[in-house]
Amino acid sequence: MTPEVERFLESATRPLEAHPALRDEAKGELMARVSHGAVPLEMLDLSDPLARLEAAGARRRWIRRTALLASFAATAVALVAGVALQARDVYVAGQANRTSNMIRYGGYPGYSHGRPLDPLLESRLRQLAPGLPLALRGEDEPATWLERHPDDVEMLQEHVSRQLLSSSNSYRNTKPDPLAPADQAAISRLDADNSVWPLIEMIPHLAQATGSSSTRFYGTTPSSKITDPDELKKATELFSKAAACSRYCDHSLALKRRIVAAFPRSNTIADDLLVSGMARQVSPVFMEYSNDLGHLIYHESLRLTDDHDKEGLIRLKSDWEQLARLIIAAGARGEADLLDMIQHLGSCANHLADAFSRLGMPGEKAEMETWITRLNATRPPGNGLSEAEIAVAGGARLDRHRGELAGVSMAEIIPSLKTEHAWFDHVLALIPAFIALVAATLVGFEACRRSRIVKGMARGLMPLFRWSDHLWLGALGIVLPWLWWFAVTRLSPLGLRDLNFDDEWTAIPMMIQPAAGFLLGLTLLLQTARWRWARRGGFLGLNPPLAWFGWLAAGLAGAALPAAGTIRYHGLNDEQSAYFMIGVSGMAGCTLLWLLWGVVMNLFTPRASALRPNLAMRSALPWTLVGLLTLLASAGISKAVERYWFAHDPLLPTWTSTTHQNALEERAVKTLVSEMKGL
Repeated sequence: MTPEVERFLESATRPLEAHPALRDEAKGELMARVSHGAVPLEMLDLSDPLARLEAAGARRRWIRRTALLASFAATAVALVAGVALQARDVYVAGQANRTSNMIRYGGYPGYSHGRPLDPLLESRLRQLAPGLPLALRGEDEPATWLERHPDDVEMLQEHVSRQLLSSSNSYRNTKPDPLAPADQAAISRLDADNSVWPLIEMIPHLAQATGSSSTRFYGTTPSSKITDPDELKKATELFSKAAACSRYCDHSLALKRRIVAAFPRSNTIADDLLVSGMARQVSPVFMEYSNDLGHLIYHESLRLTDDHDKEGLIRLKSDWEQLARLIIAAGARGEADLLDMIQHLGSCANHLADAFSRLGMPGEKAEMETWITRLNATRPPGNGLSEAEIAVAGGARLDRHRGELAGVSMAEIIPSLKTEHAWFDHVLALIPAFIALVAATLVGFEACRRSRIVKGMARGLMPLFRWSDHLWLGALGIVLPWLWWFAVTRLSPLGLRDLNFDDEWTAIPMMIQPAAGFLLGLTLLLQTARWRWARRGGFLGLNPPLAWFGWLAAGLAGAALPAAGTIRYHGLNDEQSAYFMIGVSGMAGCTLLWLLWGVVMNLFTPRASALRPNLAMRSALPWTLVGLLTLLASAGISKAVERYWFAHDPLLPTWTSTTHQNALEERAVKTLVSEMKGL
């Protein structure tokens, strides 16, 4: 042993000086490592590492440990808070829409509108909208509200609709409940001669007549069999009563706007979905899936043709025409848009035309065909955009409103797509951030779990790791993966940022790319730490075996980023796209397998071989926390971008209109109303 080697061993084992026996054992292990090196001891130059170890002196371990623990705790709390807030917003919005679907579509047999709301949803509603004017507890709430506000005609319509909805969705052998005398008196006092009331009352009688759940909520094909002719007669009488009224005024839209106004202005998609979900709890007279008018006309016209009652059929036609003119003149809205109401009226006209044809009444049939032609011609005007452009650039939410895109320009629909992409980016940043937290925990666990002698040797050798080595770790493990991900996904078409992620073959590559970027960063970070220790401690046998395999794994993850985006150029069908995505996922999967293999090998590495992974983990630990912080920052930036584009969306947010659900609906209704003036 040369004096230089002896001095090196003394300096490297200084952290164990309080344990002489362990220090001697550590010296023996380090001596064995030096002796088995490729360079003979007499030719080994240890001047530089010896100078660094001797200059380091005693290190204050508690400072580094405290800083790492504080950073880990702060990032963990921030991550958990971010995930919890995002999960809460998505869950609450989903519960609001689920509740609205139960209320509007009737749920299941025996479902009660009085069921308590989800506790988290109720808590959120009380926090955001304490003055919400509708049903925090279901069907009893409108009645309670009306006791305090007896002149609220909008809430009166909701109360009546819910009462009759419960009646129409009860068991088949139960007759519909009549309107309560107090409700009838309130209708006569507040809103007499409005055809909307007999139409609401008609629906449960029609459901009872067909022996099925309310057609208001299920199906568009009328039942061919009447099980209760008396109930059909009552439904027809109410239809005639509605036609005899002087006006049609549906108050459901005004109540929706009151609900929207009870909330603060939405800043994100999830907040707006909560608001719109609560507004959708309002029960409109007609829904897009119902076709109640068509069902009634079908059954009554079929009965009249079977009886060869031409005069009765002419009266039915006259009633329908009068009611159609009232509805068209009012510009009433149904569930989605006025176009649904026009389609309901067109269905009625078709049934009447068929009935006149069967009874040999060509004049009346020609009149109905004129109605059919004019109703079918009532469509929103084109907006100069093709279906493909709307599907690609409009985003997932706008894609569901294609029938309302009258006069909408490309500049107006772009913010919707960018808002959705920012929301998606926020979610995709939180997922790898959580995995990074797990990775940082495992790295810290590996750095701390070894025996005292291994940790003592590692602490003694840490001064060999220079600031330049840390720069290599930051450059290759943090900066390079982020730059590569940004270049592929933001600066090239391979990021698919101009496409609608509602398409699965757009969404899947967009999920693969951040996953591949995360695997690339984690692999490069660990591989760089091993490489730099091989440079600094090669004379100690710290060169990792099969080092090239780790670089290959990193290369596969890096290649998966652009490869996933090339799907836009291949023109593959669904089956081919699935195979292609499996192949791209397999590239990133190989990197994941390499990482898992490293984790398993470290877990079962014996003490004699534990020094190298312990040194690598100690060096990589601060940078795993830095990577976690960059992911959290990315999530925060994505949330800010979502808020920015949501604030600049002129079509879909609920605050873009003061009369309808949003500006898109308002434009569509105004366009259709102008189209129907001639009718």
